[in-house]
Amino acid sequence: ISTRGSGELKIAEVGVYKGGTSYFIASLAEQIDLQYHHYCFDTFEGHAAKDINSDVEIAHIAGAFSDTSFESVKGYLKQFKNVDVYKGRFQDTAHHIQNAQMHFVHLDMDIYEPTIFALKFFNDRLVKGGVILLDDYGFDTCPGIPRAVQEFTETQPDYFGMSLLTGQYLLIKY
Repeated sequence: ISTRGSGELKIAEVGVYKGGTSYFIASLAEQIDLQYHHYCFDTFEGHAAKDINSDVEIAHIAGAFSDTSFESVKGYLKQFKNVDVYKGRFQDTAHHIQNAQMHFVHLDMDIYEPTIFALKFFNDRLVKGGVILLDDYGFDTCPGIPRAVQEFTETQPDYFGMSLLTGQYLLIKY
């Protein structure tokens, strides 16, 4: 991933849960001395009922992944000066980064509605050569993720995508 002259790597993560991946990304960025800004988004209350298609996403219930809190994750990540944490549905909080050009995006929301919203939101904000990594693409319990990826990539020809053996999906904008 190249910052292409912008000087600062912009990273977004949607679906932070307890902050483990955020911690890993920020630690790595600091260890290799990257200039970065990491934006972390989560409801911290689990899945919102209005985002779940109960006919298809039968493995997911409202409130799943609610055994975390905004305060605990913010405290866990406080040692990193370039990490911002936002609470709420991404559809309601994305405006905080509406003018940012992103280099790396990690999506881990398990369900269709917030995932398709995030893909569309980041499309115009992802730099060429930028990467979107989606979790749970290869898991039967998350049928909304491959559906969102397929729907998105059918209308966006400027991406190279591939399914990874880890159950993730990688999109690279060219």
